[in-house]
Amino acid sequence: MNRIARFNREKEFSWGLKALFTELDVSEEALIDGFENFLKQYRDIEIIKTSAAEADLIPRNFLTDDHMSLSFDLCFEDECICQIYKTWNDPGFRIVRDVAVGQESPLFRLTFIKIEVLCNTNFIGYETRQDVTGRSVLGLEIGIFEGGLNGKVLRTAVNVLEHVAGKVERIIEDRKV
Repeated sequence: MNRIARFNREKEFSWGLKALFTELDVSEEALIDGFENFLKQYRDIEIIKTSAAEADLIPRNFLTDDHMSLSFDLCFEDECICQIYKTWNDPGFRIVRDVAVGQESPLFRLTFIKIEVLCNTNFIGYETRQDVTGRSVLGLEIGIFEGGLNGKVLRTAVNVLEHVAGKVERIIEDRKV
């Protein structure tokens, strides 16, 4: 594309945007914030897609909302094994997996201490909560700073998360009465 044609397209684009946001009655600050968020989200999605492909994973089921910039299920072949997400304010990505926990065991406290040590030694954050069906789950989470996400890092994080989740499931199963 020659310089004149490119200049005309850029000029038309900027005039079109200005007209659109004037019509929508949006402030210049809101306009800039909106575009910055859009571009950041677009780059993050591309980073995830590229990293997932390098790690032989498939991102599926994209979600976004007021809190989350993006969320994908990460799948290997036909099985979704974990999720990756990023909130609008996160400096990086979070890879998460839920493990069902039953609190009916009288040994749950001892079980949880073992799980806590396992997670802490593998740099995995955790939280207990109820999922949408009302069952108790342990959410396991690994954080990756934005500049550090690539295929190798993603594959390693998913492998560690899966390894720890498997151990957590065995600990819980062994403690059931």
